Amino acid sequence: MESIQPAKTYRVALIGTGWYGKSDLFRLIQVSPVDVIALCDVDKNMLTEAAALVGKRQKSGKIPRQYGDYRKMLSENQLDIVLIGTPDHCMPFK
Repeated sequence: MESIQPAKTYRVALIGTGWYGKSDLFRLIQVSPVDVIALCDVDKNMLTEAAALVGKRQKSGKIPRQYGDYRKMLSENQLDIVLIGTPDHCMPFK
């Protein structure tokens, strides 16, 4: 008999914690085995609120680390998925 292996839990981060970013992230939490480990936003109030909401919605109950600079977030974490929930004019790609 074949053994069924549990699905991999993906390490996820979100850049942009406004309405669109949170909507996409919360849907991902509903449909996939994910561990949201980091959030990034320039608005500290939005970031703090989103972190608390994520802690309530993900199975682990963990509150993700919070960043104001996406480059620091990307360099400090091993991520499988990065959701970008910001308008393109907000991201100064080089």
